[in-house]
Amino acid sequence: MENIIILFLETYLLACLVDFFSNHEDYIKLKEGVKQADLYMSWKSIHQDVRKAVDWVHIKVGFSDIVTMSNQKDTKMFFSSKCVFTLLTTVGSKLSS
Repeated sequence: MENIIILFLETYLLACLVDFFSNHEDYIKLKEGVKQADLYMSWKSIHQDVRKAVDWVHIKVGFSDIVTMSNQKDTKMFFSSKCVFTLLTTVGSKLSS
């Protein structure tokens, strides 16, 4: 269960970053990433940075311990929430446009 939560949070964070960079007026959206002046960030490098950050939190902060200690009823309620899936669907539809 904890891996699903971590994967979900990683996916959500990545979707938020892609949405931000894709829609912010200071960034030019390119097929392989985004550009602002001399700065270029590929989607791959953004994903790698998110992956490293999530791993760091998982290992250093002990996120898995927090998740396993939390109430499973709350966790199930969180994942069954229509709000979460609606949000992901909305972000997903923006990405496929």
